[in-house]
Order: sequence, then structure tokens, then C-alpha cells
Amino acid sequence: MQLIGKPLRRTLLAAGALVASATLAACGGSNASGADGGGEDDGYVIGVSMVTSTRGFHSELYDGIKAEAEKLGVEVIETDANEDVVQQLDDVDSLLNRDVDALLIVPVDEVGSVPAYEAADAAGVPVVSLARDADTDLKESFVGAEWGSYGAEIAAWTCVHTGGAAHVAMIKGPSGASHVNEMYAGYTGYIESDCPGMEVVFEANAETDGADPGLTLAQDALAAEPDLDVIYVNADDTAMGVLQALVEQDRIDDVTVTGFNGEPDAFDAIREGTLEATYALRPYRWGALALAKVVDMLDGEDLPDLVPIETVLVDTDNIDDFDEADLR
Repeated sequence: MQLIGKPLRRTLLAAGALVASATLAACGGSNASGADGGGEDDGYVIGVSMVTSTRGFHSELYDGIKAEAEKLGVEVIETDANEDVVQQLDDVDSLLNRDVDALLIVPVDEVGSVPAYEAADAAGVPVVSLARDADTDLKESFVGAEWGSYGAEIAAWTCVHTGGAAHVAMIKGPSGASHVNEMYAGYTGYIESDCPGMEVVFEANAETDGADPGLTLAQDALAAEPDLDVIYVNADDTAMGVLQALVEQDRIDDVTVTGFNGEPDAFDAIREGTLEATYALRPYRWGALALAKVVDMLDGEDLPDLVPIETVLVDTDNIDDFDEADLR
């Protein structure tokens, strides 16, 4: 079967929305979404393929999706791949068999998850990527960010706060996750060009986020490089394990730790002075934005290639400027 290109898929989506509106008008009905834009009574069913929905950040992301779906009157069907790309491919096939109108996918692996997009394209079901991206053009949009710039910004913050000289351990996230690889390139690229006194002396991937892999990898890093000054961590829940390792080895006061995602435990650690910084990605509002954009797409709106999110760097200097609602 020949794959449908992005411009043609968008044309078909817009045409479908117009046909639906004309049909409603001919029957004396109306689209209840009105000027508020948002799929009320459209009867859309949106499949959501998550890498996980049971851990902090991802749970908040999905909570935002569910809340926005309820607000807009659409149905969501969620699957949880548990960071298993084969499971995700099966999940997407299952969602397609349930005749969903669109898919919102958080890809487990930027390459390994591509067949899910190909299957959706063959079925004529539009896809929007969320949080992580896949290496394919078979999507309508990506709701996220240019992650390389975040890696560079964390490196710049670290350079300033360490005086430009530090031995760095990088505890990265899953090796196939697009944001992990882009942030790594941004971080190391900044060091090479703007802060040569910082040196990456240890790096490893945590194939799942969480305190346990963070603890183990931090112990490995400290054993391999006793003179570490900085530990960069790709996820806040993993950073909690890193902090535990530093406490156990009485190094918590002399190693700078940066996190990412913006989870409540991380904010508490920043207030306590054990975690120095994180990026608040505001997952609840991020999930809500993604769901709203999928509905806009189904209503005929042409989405940009990137729908950017609003984030904020939170550190020991500004943590008291925010309340819980600001960071959710």
C-alpha cells in the first residue's frame, strides 16, 4: 500500500471535518464545540500510546490528557508499553483495531517505534508525537521542544555554578529516547565550544527512569571516578536515586546534581539544597495541550511541525518564586 504524504493527510482531515459539518447542517444539527474550539459532541476517539503512565512525570502527563479529554467531550483509550518497544507496536495495532480517529504516541524508541507510525499511516489514522519523537515524517506534529537546546542550557548553568571546571558524570535516560540523545548532543556540544574546563568522565544510560537505576549508576560512577564534581541526570525520579548514593557515601555536599522533568520530589530536594536544578516541563498542562491539539487537528486545523511547550528552569535561587500550580 502506498503511504499517504503529510500534506495529503492534512487535506483529507480538513475535508473530513468539512463533510462532517455539512452533514450536521443538513440534518439541522450543529457542532457544539463552537468558538471554544474543542470537539464537544464530535464523538472523537483518540488512542494514547504511553511509554508508561504509572510513574510520576508520565502519570501527570496522562492526567492532563484525561482532564482535557473530559473537558472537550472526547474519549481516550490509553495503553502502557512499560518502556518496551515491541509492546508499543502491539498496543498501537490494538488501538487501530478499535477504530480510533487519531493517535497520540509517546514513542519508546525513536527508530524502533517507527513501524507504529507506518501502521497508522496505512490505516489512514493521523498521529501526533508527544514528549519524545520518532524518526519519521509520518506524523502531523510533535508536541514538545527542541531538546538539544535544553542540554546546552543545563551545561551553561552548570558551567557558571562550578566556575567552569568540573569532572562530570552523565546518567542519561533510555538510549532510544529522542530527547535523551538530543540533550546529550546539546550538553556535550556546549562543553566543547564554551566550557572546555568541564570534562565528561563517566556516562551511562538508565533504560528505565527511577530511583533504583539512579542509585546503581551513581554508585558505579563514584566508584569509577571518585573525584566527580557534577552528576547530570536525565530524569528527576532517577536523580532521587543519585542523591541517595551521594548521601550514603557522604558526598552530598560536594557534588552538584542537575535533574530534568520537574517532579514534586525534585522541587523538595531543591528546597533542601541536595538537588541544585531541574527543568519544570509542567507535564499536566503539557498533556492537556497535546490532547487539545489532536482535537484541533481532527477539526481541520493544520498543525505546525512543532507545538512548543512552556517550561522553566528551577534552581535553589528561584524555587521560592513558584507554587505547586505554577509547576504542574
